Amino acid sequence: MAFTQAQIDQFEQTLVDRGGVVSATFADQQLTFTSYDDALKFLAEMRRDVAGGSITRYVATDKDV
Repeated sequence: MAFTQAQIDQFEQTLVDRGGVVSATFADQQLTFTSYDDALKFLAEMRRDVAGGSITRYVATDKDV
């Protein structure tokens, strides 16, 4: 998924406004972060994407599955 600077700005504002567990929607994908650190890592990935770098994809799993 390619991100725009506007999406980064919006996500940053969401982090400031909520200051904790964050849910965000990009295009048709709903993302929920279980920690502020995870949200910051995703923000860094978004910035790399806009800058032309590669993105690492993360998948959440449940150990009981």
